[in-house]
Amino acid sequence: MSDQIDALFKGFSGIADSSIKLTKAIVDTIFAGSDLGSSAIKGVTDAVSK
Repeated sequence: MSDQIDALFKGFSGIADSSIKLTKAIVDTIFAGSDLGSSAIKGVTDAVSK
């Protein structure tokens, strides 16, 4: 029985670990996207103001 419980905990920690990695990847992507967006906006405003 304890082997099953141990396996269950390992499974849960594996799921938690991969979801944390996925969340971090999504957050990194959003930040990268907002950086690109802000630099694109800056490029447009610079071009317009010239």
